[in-house]
Amino acid sequence: MRKVLSMFLGLALVLCVFTSALAMAPDYDRAVYLGAEAVERAEDLLAVEFSKTRVIALTNAGYSESGGQSTLGCLDGIAAASTASVGSSTLITLQCRPDEPLWFAFYLPASGRCVYLQMEAGKTAAVLKKTPGPILSWSIRPALMPDIFSTIRKNSRNRQRTAFSERTCFGW
Repeated sequence: MRKVLSMFLGLALVLCVFTSALAMAPDYDRAVYLGAEAVERAEDLLAVEFSKTRVIALTNAGYSESGGQSTLGCLDGIAAASTASVGSSTLITLQCRPDEPLWFAFYLPASGRCVYLQMEAGKTAAVLKKTPGPILSWSIRPALMPDIFSTIRKNSRNRQRTAFSERTCFGW
C-alpha cells in the first residue's frame, strides 16, 4: 500500500511540474524575445553595441504583467543580448504593481548616456500572445514588431547635464 501511494504521489508531482512548465513555455520564449528587442532598440538609439561595452539595465520585467502574461523572460533576453546580468549587479529589476506598463532603461556608465523604453499594456500583451511560435531567427524581428515601444526617451550626451551621472545615480 505504501509503495502504491508513493508511486501515485510521485506521478502527481511529475505531472504538476511538466504541466506548469509546458503552460509557461510560449510566454517565456516570447518574453525573452521582447527583452532582446529592447536591447537592440536601445543599442540603435545610443549607437553602441552592448555586447562590447558595460551597460546597466533597469526594468520592471518579472513584476509587470500584461493580460495575465508573465514578463519574467525579458530578463533572460536582456542578459543574452547584452553584458548586463543579475550576478554582476548590472541587471536590476524594480518591483511594481502587475498592471504597470513594462519599461526598460539602459545606462552607459562610460559616457553617462541613458535610454528609456516603455510599452503600452496592449502592445505587450499582443507581443506575448501573438508572436508566431518560438523565435528562431532574429532576422524576422522588424516585420513582427515595427514600433512596439510607445515611450522613448534619450538623455543628453553632455555628461554634466544628465540625470543619470555616475556620482548622483549609482555612486561609482
